[in-house]
Amino acid sequence: MAKIVKHNWHLFDANTQVVGRFATHIANVLRGKYKPTFTGNKDCGDTVVIVNADKVTFTGKKWEQKVYYKHSGYIGGLKETKASHLKEKYPERVLLHAIRGMLPKTYYRLPQLQRLHVYAGPDHPFKHMFPNQPKLAKTEEKFVKMHEHFQILPQYQAEAEAAAIKIPADAEGTINATAWLQKNHPKEYEEILANLEVSLSPADYAQYLHTRAILRKQVSVQKRIDNAANMEKKYKFGTNLDKVTLEQLKKERPELFTPDAI
Repeated sequence: MAKIVKHNWHLFDANTQVVGRFATHIANVLRGKYKPTFTGNKDCGDTVVIVNADKVTFTGKKWEQKVYYKHSGYIGGLKETKASHLKEKYPERVLLHAIRGMLPKTYYRLPQLQRLHVYAGPDHPFKHMFPNQPKLAKTEEKFVKMHEHFQILPQYQAEAEAAAIKIPADAEGTINATAWLQKNHPKEYEEILANLEVSLSPADYAQYLHTRAILRKQVSVQKRIDNAANMEKKYKFGTNLDKVTLEQLKKERPELFTPDAI
């Protein structure tokens, strides 16, 4: 079964979390290592939102002993910043620096970091993405299993219940959730589709690739037509390329639209 990867959303509370252990877990979620479908050469991770980043902790005396280095590239351009000073000025950068260092230095590192959103306080602009607000939990000695990490934050329990959608049955007594949501709540329907992992049969996936190739080829041909028409207008070639259409080319030059040419 071929799959189109969709990135789910997770919300974590960094309150009282140890930076190193917490960053390790976030890096694994960004990479998607907790998924049974994880593949190292594909970006199958999720989007992560972290709140209360200013309340993270270090073990030992790391707030005063740990130093972050930055160099401008010029002679004498080395800058040193203690962890305590960095927390006072940019509290979210303590977690960002740790998580960034734990991601593999590969092609997918940048898109994974782009899906990471860290906020110093409890507020964040992505509340609409979390009908059930997840939170990272831990025991006194060690972290619990992955499926136990997610739970509803108390302050969002009322919002989750108020946002719950009750779908009525039709005249025959059946419930068609897909059709009802698409008709009455198109915005919520689009958000649900955006967070689904779609499974396709081999035949459907082959058809999907064929259709995508044809559409890409049409865009490529249309760009060439537009560029040629602009050149004709600029240099006055007199070939009337601005009147050429895709439908006309499909009839006269069908080989331009074959997916094998891509």
